[in-house]
Amino acid sequence: MGSVNKAIVGIIIAITLYWAFGFYAGDTPADKERIQAQDAVELCREKLDSYSGPAVGKSIFSDACRKLEVETRKRLGNAP
Repeated sequence: MGSVNKAIVGIIIAITLYWAFGFYAGDTPADKERIQAQDAVELCREKLDSYSGPAVGKSIFSDACRKLEVETRKRLGNAP
């Protein structure tokens, strides 16, 4: 096996290890919680945008979404 082939194999192994570590690190419980919280806030915003009921209902819905976002930021330490 020549030096070029060894270098190619080494690069492939390095890329594979980098990819595998990134997949593992991105799949921690904290990351899962953050993703779920972001999804919840996003869903709340989508439902608020599509709400077609009375204005008082939309106001309550808006306050609930805002509170969800604030609590998420407090708990996770960043914006959803």
